Order: sequence, then structure tokens, then C-alpha cells
Amino acid sequence: MGIGISLHRMNVLNVLSPALKGPGQHARESSVRHPVHRHFGMIRNPHVLTWLVAVGVFLFSWQATAVEGAQSMKTLFDFRQASAAEGWRGINDTVMGGVSRGSMTAATGTAIFAGVLSLENNGGFASVRSEPADFQLAGATGLELRLRGDGKRYKLCVRQDANFDGVLYQSTFDTHAGKWTNVRVRLGDMVATYHGRVLKKEPAVDPKRIKTVGLMIADRQPGDFRLEIESITALGPDSATSEKR
Repeated sequence: MGIGISLHRMNVLNVLSPALKGPGQHARESSVRHPVHRHFGMIRNPHVLTWLVAVGVFLFSWQATAVEGAQSMKTLFDFRQASAAEGWRGINDTVMGGVSRGSMTAATGTAIFAGVLSLENNGGFASVRSEPADFQLAGATGLELRLRGDGKRYKLCVRQDANFDGVLYQSTFDTHAGKWTNVRVRLGDMVATYHGRVLKKEPAVDPKRIKTVGLMIADRQPGDFRLEIESITALGPDSATSEKR
């Protein structure tokens, strides 16, 4: 990004520099400069000069914004739209005799993953999962979540098929109570598991095959929980996805 901005700044300055120099210096350089530069060197109107500087600043700002925005590849879920939370279903430890509860609900401008985690009957997890979809994430390197948590630890999960059961790729992240945070997770760092057991020989997650995205709370954290999510975005190769914060 720094190289692109620097080159753009040089292009702008190359165009404006003749107008910023005095007539004496311009005359000495006229024999080696392009005719366009000689033309700009004749500008004396302060209003024209101000306009040229404003255009240069605008182009510089636009270039910086465009390069920065290239990091975000695709928004998967924008929970500012209530419809984005539709289709997410809860999958809790009740499937194995537990009594934990968890679900995803739409709120004003966000979605809320909330419930109660219980360790009774050898339980201890609650989760939600999106409906299977073809996200077309070829080239993606990570996922970014904009969220506000409760100080507990959660997991981001993805699956590469539409089956109810199977290999689950997951990555753990911490939250800060009451504080909005951007959490970035590298797809290459996600761990393949099956029913909580790590699959060391399973290949890394393939972004092209991702079919579902989910959230989970486990790790023996009984009690109420609440995670507020504004968006989930796929990140491209230029993003610094190695950092989680």
C-alpha cells in the first residue's frame, strides 16, 4: 500500500511542481522540460494554482482510500440488515444430553448470539451456524468479525460441506466486555476437529469449499453469555490476518 501511495504522490507533484517554481528557475530548466511543464510554468493566477493543489490533494486521498479498501474482499453477513440473521440455527449440547441453550437473534443493527451454558449431564457447549451457501471465497485468506462481547472466549467455525455432522474448522478468540472489537482470523490457522478432537492429518481449510460459518462457546464457561455481531467479512491476500485483537 505504501508503494502505491508514494508513486501516486510523485505523479501529482510532478504535474504541480512547475507551477510552484519561480519564473527564473523555470527559465533555466525550460530547455530540458516537457512542453506541458513549460505551459504550467506560465501560470500566475492564484485561483488556478489553488484549484490545481485541491485536485492533487483529492486524487491523493482517493488513491489511499482505494488501496486501503482493497483489503476487504467480500461481506458475508451484514447484520445491520435484519434479514442477515435469518437461517442461523442453534446447535447445542442437547444433542448429547446436555441442557445448554444458545441462539442467534436479530437486533437493531446487529445480531446477538446469546444463551446459557451449562456443564450438567456432561454438556458444555452452545453454538449457531449459518445455512449452507456457496460463498465463492477463492483467494480469501481470513475472516474479520466486527463484534462486542462479554469478556468470554468464543470460537469462529467453518465447514466445507453442507452435512449436519463432519469436520469442523475452528479458531478461538477472546472478547472485551462491552467493547467493540475487530477480530481477524487467518483461515490457515484454523484447526480441524471432529466432536472436539483435533484432526492433525486433516488438510488446511480450503476457502473455495467453505459452506457454513458458525460461532461457538465452550471451554467450561458456565452461565449467561452474549455476543453482539455487526458483520462478518472475508479478507483478501493483502490483509494482515495474522493479527487477532
